Amino acid sequence: MFSKLLSFVRLHGAGGRATQELLPSRFLIHNPGLRYPALLDHNDPLLHTSYSIPDEAIKDFTPPDAKQLRREAGIQHHRRGELDQAIAVYKEILQDEPDDIFMLYHLGVALSGSEQWDDAIQHLEKTVALQANHSEAHNSLGHAHAGKLDFELAVQSYDNAIAADQKYATAHFNKGCVLLKQGQFDEGWKEYEWRWDMPSFQPFNCPQPKWQGEDISDKTILVHTEQGNGDAIQFARFLPLVRARCKKLIVVCTEPLRLLFKEMDCVDEVRLPGNLPANLFDVYCPIMSLAGVLKINYDNLPITTPYVSISKQVVVPELPNNGRKKVALVWAGCPTQQINHHRSCPIEDMMAITKNSQYDFYSCQLPLSEEHKVILANHTVVALEQELVSYSHTGALLLQMDIVVSVCTSVIHLAGALNIPAIVLLSPHADWRWLMDEKTSSWYPNTSILRQQNSGDWKSLISAASQELNERLNQDSSG
Repeated sequence: MFSKLLSFVRLHGAGGRATQELLPSRFLIHNPGLRYPALLDHNDPLLHTSYSIPDEAIKDFTPPDAKQLRREAGIQHHRRGELDQAIAVYKEILQDEPDDIFMLYHLGVALSGSEQWDDAIQHLEKTVALQANHSEAHNSLGHAHAGKLDFELAVQSYDNAIAADQKYATAHFNKGCVLLKQGQFDEGWKEYEWRWDMPSFQPFNCPQPKWQGEDISDKTILVHTEQGNGDAIQFARFLPLVRARCKKLIVVCTEPLRLLFKEMDCVDEVRLPGNLPANLFDVYCPIMSLAGVLKINYDNLPITTPYVSISKQVVVPELPNNGRKKVALVWAGCPTQQINHHRSCPIEDMMAITKNSQYDFYSCQLPLSEEHKVILANHTVVALEQELVSYSHTGALLLQMDIVVSVCTSVIHLAGALNIPAIVLLSPHADWRWLMDEKTSSWYPNTSILRQQNSGDWKSLISAASQELNERLNQDSSG
């Protein structure tokens, strides 16, 4: 690549004497990180690895290909998440070359990313029609069919991706999630294990072997948490089954979970992530792999709750006992989670539930913006943010509630694990753990499930939640 520079360039005059003149010059830059021409200052460190090319010689070099520059521009928009711009560029290129497989695939992926499912399917199907073994396109087709909630076609597409590339971890993992959503646990857990071969997952690094279900009655097992804290709470139900098979059970978890796991009778020792002694354990297992190792299916899933408890040493404020029912609210999940735009409810929509003045409402949302604090105050919702220092502290507050109303977050898993009455609010694109058509969670018998009929329609869902809230609390009162 070339850059034009106005600089003092050393020229050799007659007799080898050096003179300096201010001349326009071009430079060939030996730097793989510099992809495009740039205007450089004469002090730029790049000049130390550059040399001048006479203007006459420059004419012999081929200029950048305009088509390639357009393709690069589209890809850059796509990488930055500028999907509308990327789609426009891809479509423009395809007008000239309608069978460009590279562009067809990337357009399909961009359309899928913007949830234009039908258009995505159209372009991805054309991609695989032109190249039947395009594993990535088959995988993306699966994602688009799943987006339309057509899980049968989604599984078919993932199978096609795997047929084209048997070690395609992402396709295996995606298929596993769909199977689990359908309640097909036996095969689902096997496919779900492919997550450890995906770039986005970092396996536990140790010389000890991973537990595969063999006899460990004389061994120490280390179980480590993974993914979100809600996942760890959900799968903590399997720890007593593990402890029944081993000599000692060590759990490695994040600090917010430490007190919660420490209070479990089946856990012998709790450690935080970091350097661990080499002789601390004999085998290990990720906590979300326990279900597969233990051969958990829909029929033998442990559903006894509570399976966690709160230490009496955990101190939180005692909420007013005024005879009014207490309702905890959570409306948003982690903003970096992949489908957070589907699972998080606007706070303004959630506040509609507080119109029922016969209850006291508490926010267990973390963190809170200043704007949200004002909105809560205007709706007479007590913010408990400062008290939510660990999941044990959060649990101690939830135990004072009559019911929890939450989107899919770690708080709803904690409420379920503690057997606190709860209502979970879901979009049609909810995670696999809530299955498909259930109205009461298979994982948490005291948690009812409300689902949007139309994606993004939180107002109707909150209205249904208000009705469900009244029915459940009045039922409790009459009982």
